Amino acid sequence: MLDFQQNFLNLLATGFFLSLILPQRYYTCTAENTKLRDYKFGSQFVLKVVTNKRRSLSESSGIPPSEQYVNQSSPIALLGQTHKLHCFFAAYPEPDPTWYHNGHEITQDNADGFMFESYGKTLTFNVTADKGGNYECRFPGHNDIDRHFVVTVESAPYWSVEGPPANTNTSEGETVNYNCLASGKPLPQVTFYKNGVEMKNDKSVGNVIIDGSQLTIYNVRKGINGLGDNAVYQCKVENKHGYLWANFYLNLLAFKPQLLEEPGEVEAVLGKPFTIECKFFASPIANVTWKNPSLLGKSYSQNVDQFGVGRLVIDKVEEDNEGQYECIGENKYGTATGLVSLLVRRPTVLAPVVNAKQVHQAGQPLHLPCKAEHDENLPITYRWFVGEKPINPAESDGYYRVSEDNTLIIDRPTQFDSSEYKCIASTKLDSSEIKIKVDVQDVPLPVHSPYIENCDPVINNAKITFNHLESANTAVPVNEFWIQYQIDPDVDQNNWKVHPIPVDARKNEVVVENERRVKGTISILLQPYGRYVFRIIARNAVGDSAPTLVKNTCETNAQAPLKNPSNVRVEGVTPDNLMVYWDPMQRDFWNGPKYGYIIKYRPKGSDGSWKTIEVDDPFVGEKAITLDKEEPYQPYEVAVQSRNEKGETQVTPQSVIGYTGEGDPGVTVTGFRVDNIGSSSADFRWDAVDPNAVNGNFKGYKITYWSEDEDEIGSGDDSGDRFRRSARSHTVKKRDVASGRKSVKFSKDATMGTITDLKPNTMNYAYITVENGQNEGQQSETISFRTKDGLPTAVAQLRAFPVNSKSPQEKGVVLLAWDQPRTPNGAITKYSVVKCVSYENDPVTTENRAQYCKDAETYPADTKSIRVTGLENEAPYRFHVHAHTSAGQGPPNSAEIRTLPQAMKYTLEPESPDLLRESIGEDHFNVTIIPGSYNDDDKRPVGNTFYIRYREVGEDEWQTKHLDESELTTTIGGLNPGTKHEVQVVSVQKGQDGKVTESTSRTHHITTTGESPMQSRLWWILLIILIILLLLIILCIICLCTRRRGQKYNVAERERQQGREPILPKDRTFEDYAKRDDDEKKSLTGHSRGDSETDSMAEYGDGDPGRFTEDGSFIGQYGAQSKGLINDKP
Repeated sequence: MLDFQQNFLNLLATGFFLSLILPQRYYTCTAENTKLRDYKFGSQFVLKVVTNKRRSLSESSGIPPSEQYVNQSSPIALLGQTHKLHCFFAAYPEPDPTWYHNGHEITQDNADGFMFESYGKTLTFNVTADKGGNYECRFPGHNDIDRHFVVTVESAPYWSVEGPPANTNTSEGETVNYNCLASGKPLPQVTFYKNGVEMKNDKSVGNVIIDGSQLTIYNVRKGINGLGDNAVYQCKVENKHGYLWANFYLNLLAFKPQLLEEPGEVEAVLGKPFTIECKFFASPIANVTWKNPSLLGKSYSQNVDQFGVGRLVIDKVEEDNEGQYECIGENKYGTATGLVSLLVRRPTVLAPVVNAKQVHQAGQPLHLPCKAEHDENLPITYRWFVGEKPINPAESDGYYRVSEDNTLIIDRPTQFDSSEYKCIASTKLDSSEIKIKVDVQDVPLPVHSPYIENCDPVINNAKITFNHLESANTAVPVNEFWIQYQIDPDVDQNNWKVHPIPVDARKNEVVVENERRVKGTISILLQPYGRYVFRIIARNAVGDSAPTLVKNTCETNAQAPLKNPSNVRVEGVTPDNLMVYWDPMQRDFWNGPKYGYIIKYRPKGSDGSWKTIEVDDPFVGEKAITLDKEEPYQPYEVAVQSRNEKGETQVTPQSVIGYTGEGDPGVTVTGFRVDNIGSSSADFRWDAVDPNAVNGNFKGYKITYWSEDEDEIGSGDDSGDRFRRSARSHTVKKRDVASGRKSVKFSKDATMGTITDLKPNTMNYAYITVENGQNEGQQSETISFRTKDGLPTAVAQLRAFPVNSKSPQEKGVVLLAWDQPRTPNGAITKYSVVKCVSYENDPVTTENRAQYCKDAETYPADTKSIRVTGLENEAPYRFHVHAHTSAGQGPPNSAEIRTLPQAMKYTLEPESPDLLRESIGEDHFNVTIIPGSYNDDDKRPVGNTFYIRYREVGEDEWQTKHLDESELTTTIGGLNPGTKHEVQVVSVQKGQDGKVTESTSRTHHITTTGESPMQSRLWWILLIILIILLLLIILCIICLCTRRRGQKYNVAERERQQGREPILPKDRTFEDYAKRDDDEKKSLTGHSRGDSETDSMAEYGDGDPGRFTEDGSFIGQYGAQSKGLINDKP
């Protein structure tokens, strides 16, 4: 239907347009072929013209379909070309066809190469062998116009894989075959031609046979003018759809073989087949044979193709196949030879993978090794593939890495890295590959498109629907889904609660096209007054996926609370105070806005009304109640109830009992005393108090005690003979009394108690207090007492050194030295030394001590070293040293030593000793001598006496300090502070004949503390120099300032000295200075006055020179009295 108001219709698709449409006229389309002079008419149609557009649309809605253009029912499609099937029908509304091929619907997104044109009415496809068959175009709702096509696929001739025959060079007497093999549908016919003349199976020509597509010429002969077999041949392959044409020639030659290319050196892989080639040019084709000793008894074959290439095929290369091979080409005209050098290379081998299928955890680095054994003469390359896709680490942004040993590394693999990995190691001759199947166990993928399907605020229920997709081959499939929610995002913030019931994935899954799909739905009961936000996670055996936020929110209606706070507790801090504690209600149970708490309280046993306090903050969990009066330790009944905007809970809150604060006990213990004092314990006694007089809940007594230690910094030696310490080392360090206090509690029935963790020989202090449930009472009078001495600990740093004797009567000699026990536990009264003979095979024990040990020898308390003589030479000894206090003998410290032999090389210098620094002060330092170690190979003596020599750095003379024969540690005093000294130990061996030999230790540098006098004097000198420099600078500044302020500058005199005279009359003023031509000839003033030194300066101000001050300043120069000013006014 066309609207009457339309003047013309332009049909772009056909190139026609209609104008001046007239009603009730017939129209048709025509097609003309001018070359064939063919003219055809199409179908006629009538254009019904109406003037009412609305009527036109209504009438046209029922136009039945009519065929416009449809293909013939059995079309032929040519292979390799494009074919189209048409189904055009006119109707209103316009029908759209659905196409089918062999019963299967052809969709728009098909993968079979079908395409649609003309809005689906034309089916287009490239013709292949599988495109033949039944086609249908169906019109839903119009079954009577469905069309059916049977497409037959045919093709023009096309060459087979071998192609057309090739040109042939041969010699007389040979047989030649030409095959023009081609395909097509229908099957094509083959015709042969010789020099353009059709050939047939002519029995008169006995040497030519045509068999289908094959032409055979026997015993070829050469001729001229086409009489021989040497000619140009053609073949024509033809069917109804087209034809193929090929030219090929036959040349008849006659010459002996020629080696076209020297084969040279070739390489073969051990254990694999290999082919060696030699190409000869000959007519007729040469027969090629091969010579090599290794071919004897081996499996091989040889052949020659039509191009004269001779091949030797070795079925399995062995090591003895390496060498030179001679190829011999021979025909009836002669012989030619060539040499081929065969090198045998080891094969490339990748070791089999121990675990060809690996299960790996996501996030952990994945290492896939690939190391091949190959011939060292062949360079090797490695290539990695994931699936069939090559891996290029340079283009992966560091995701894939290949190490130096060709291991593929994926630092953080995910489930998407699950695949088959292949490593190929290849040389120019061969290759080897391994495959590793990797399954990466990873957390699931996030859930897809969850949303709230239904939210019911009345019954407080939400229904959530979600989908989840993953590969059916996922290493660890998803097991379940968990819903997390926030009842109020403003309150919960990052705190998500978990719905306790998960969704089972296995019950909701379906596998479609290698994809596992899970569609789940879950209904969740909600709390009133909620603004719910949900998210969902997928969970498998590895862990949880990233959460996915559920689309939309769900809000529920408010109502009164249904639950009261739990864990209510009441404590009293002061007698007029109650502290109420409870667990704040979670947001889930508020049930409405303005949620808070009502605290109710009343005295226990009272039937009166409750007093209430309201708490508006729902997050608060405590509240202080201040009572009207002080009531120590009185019980109260307290309850906490929930409320919101809708009202209070209907559940009666459970009340709890609490007590007010107990306050001060109000009682002081009397009669606190101590008796039966030991070294580490003491017994205390006190008078009992009246429990009824104690305020609050009487718990018992508490004794607080502490000690006041006086510990010297260092080892605690106070003798002063062995070490002289600096003033700093004599300071007494008292412990902080408060930090060292301890306490012990006793029951309320006790009147005595014992403390057992006291230190021996220390001053202790203690007091006692009364305790109730909260506080301590007033302290009793503090008492003091000193504990008795205890057993000391073992002596410190026991050392034993064997030395040489001074006389034969001393025999073996040992120097023993020790330090005071670290914890003396009292005053040291003496030391005892026990010497024992010690044998490796029979060590000293408690049982045999009497056999091997002698009685103890005692030494005074200030003894720190002894010289033990009378020992057997070259014998093992063990020495036990005990410290003693008034409490008894402390544990031993022992040292084992072997005495020196009697026979030594006394003429040699003693072994070099050494020293150990003990402490350093401003005017002294303490050192300990360490005798040299005896070497049985050298047999040098150790020395029988020692001394120390020292000097300040830079001095020439040594000073000496001799030690007592039993002394190892000494003090070097009388030194300057802050001075560096050179110190050496000298070991002396004095023989019976009076001969003395000495050896010195290495030089030690020791610097005393403090500041040296030279440094002090240097600082004083520097300070004085700085002060002098500062004074000189100040003096120079003063002189400079004075000169500038008081200097008079005689301008006129200086002008005359420079030969300048005034050239201006005296009545000229400053306006003449505008002329600059003669500036260099003028003075600064323009004229000269020599009355005074201030005259020239006065000219600059044009005023009274008296207005200048002596220092040349211009104060007052612009006053009214200035004489030089020009004033034209009277």
